[in-house]
Amino acid sequence: MALADRELGDLDSAEHHLRAAIAVPGAPRERVAQARLSLVTVRTELGHPLQALRVAALAWAYLRPLDRAKLDTQRAVALAHLGRHQEAIASCDRALRALVHAPGTVDDRRFLAGGLLNRGLVRCWRGEWEAAMRDLTACLEISQHAGLRHLARLSAANLPFLAVRRGDIAGAFHYYREAEDTLFGYPERLATMRADFAGALLAAHLPGEARAMLDLAVPDLESCGARVALAEARLKLAQVELLTGDPHRALQVGEQAAEELAGQERTSWLPLAREVVLRSRLALGPVTPELVSDLIACADELEDGLAQLPGAAALRLTAAEAALAVDDHPAASAQLARLTRHAGVDERPDEPFFGGRLAGEWQVPAPVRQHALALEAALREDVPGAFRAVREGLAEVGEGVECFDDPSVRAHAARAGERLAAFGLSLAVRDGRPDDVFEWAERWRAVTAPAHGSPAIDPERVSAELGSATLVEFVIDGESLLAVLVGGDRVLLRWLGGVRAVEEAVVRLRYALRRHGERRDWSGSAGPDGRNDLEVAAQEVDRLLFRPLDAELGDGPLVVVPVGALHTLPWSALPCLRERPVGVAASAAGWLRARARQDWRGEDAPRVAAAAGPGLTHAHA
Repeated sequence: MALADRELGDLDSAEHHLRAAIAVPGAPRERVAQARLSLVTVRTELGHPLQALRVAALAWAYLRPLDRAKLDTQRAVALAHLGRHQEAIASCDRALRALVHAPGTVDDRRFLAGGLLNRGLVRCWRGEWEAAMRDLTACLEISQHAGLRHLARLSAANLPFLAVRRGDIAGAFHYYREAEDTLFGYPERLATMRADFAGALLAAHLPGEARAMLDLAVPDLESCGARVALAEARLKLAQVELLTGDPHRALQVGEQAAEELAGQERTSWLPLAREVVLRSRLALGPVTPELVSDLIACADELEDGLAQLPGAAALRLTAAEAALAVDDHPAASAQLARLTRHAGVDERPDEPFFGGRLAGEWQVPAPVRQHALALEAALREDVPGAFRAVREGLAEVGEGVECFDDPSVRAHAARAGERLAAFGLSLAVRDGRPDDVFEWAERWRAVTAPAHGSPAIDPERVSAELGSATLVEFVIDGESLLAVLVGGDRVLLRWLGGVRAVEEAVVRLRYALRRHGERRDWSGSAGPDGRNDLEVAAQEVDRLLFRPLDAELGDGPLVVVPVGALHTLPWSALPCLRERPVGVAASAAGWLRARARQDWRGEDAPRVAAAAGPGLTHAHA
């Protein structure tokens, strides 16, 4: 009864039946120990992994050697959720050595496959993707051969997670659809699979898709009482909220996840929850010396867990930037030094550990390390050195991207260099040279949208292709919006104003258009000066974006390269654009490629209108 309840996701009922079995008067001690063996996993999934290990210790003395091996496969689950991954793998190794020589009953095969499944999952947590795939594939083969269809389902349910982590995004969703079908009717198993898949999607820079999975998983995990998986899912949801721009919600969910993890005595997970909480506080502002100290302490805690070393490095860089924001240069320099300490070493050590820390230094991701080097150079007023560090970092990211054939995978891999490219752009803006700002704006777009951008583009070539037209490339630097103008043998840089005001004006314009579209009435409601709300909203956006550029634009054709909220702007609604041809491109490089394609096809089209390639639109009167 307990085992059936567990597989159907009723964990509370499973525990009730197991405790009833343990309490049967006069029951043989070995049978009681076997009931405790099954209780280990149930207590773990109910949110009490430390108590589960105590239950396992009570059962150990009364089990035969083969049953002790089976108990080891269950102990591994509790150890893994406590973050004790090395012990979990050792427990699985011990179990598998015994089970592989077992008589070969269906139950023996079940635990052998389960041991491989559990070891594969622990290896996933450690980032050992190839070894994890071998274990899960072996589990799948044994389960299918022994007719253990449920275990085969569980093994296949982890393929979406592994496919994402190995770079196969399209394959991951194919595996997910198959797993969703096979796990139908097992709500707790299905919800856990969705939560794990969400974690992989989050790591692949797909927070929107991760949110969709978590919105399905969290309610089911709550109803099933799967508290261990629920706490992990809440942590992922907090990370999603932060990445998608809702730090208030991220703070709330992160604190809830931290409370649940603390209640489960999962101390190794707590720094991850604290990181989300601290990043949320940082986003909500203001930066304080106390917050800087908390960020540094959390980075130290993450660094103590070897599986979290890349995350610790990223948080340490954030702490350095926060320290600079409160003028604490000694603290900032100390954090940067820890990130760049071994940047000049030519060869990596053969051993995984050297002095207990050197291996960790090698796990500083290239974009983080180079960002730290660039920041150090900028603090020394070595601007060429800062640019050099950024270029080298982006080159390393680019080398990693080249190994993927799938364009979607390449795009996600390239996002690792986004913050580094943004720092290069901010350096160029600070330096104030229009040519450099244009170059780094294009480099940044090449990272955020590789299909449209190019890391190196010559403004003279752009100007030659434009003819009498002008290209306006919008750039965000912190809270400011700037424009780079290319055309007529010149490159100009103009500051337009605050980003927030422009974003709000764009929202008002889109809202006015939607209201008029729903009414199918373009007359609008007139204001005190006789203008309708659509006209007022359009003129406000016009004033913010193009009024400062009046002297340079003239009345010729335009190519517009938007950024941020400007991607959603209905350009044809703006008064100053109604009497001229306008092309909208994802980047100057993308516009050039579209021009080259149409020239190759021999199409006879207006010079700017020819920019209508993929991802480009037009605004006409």
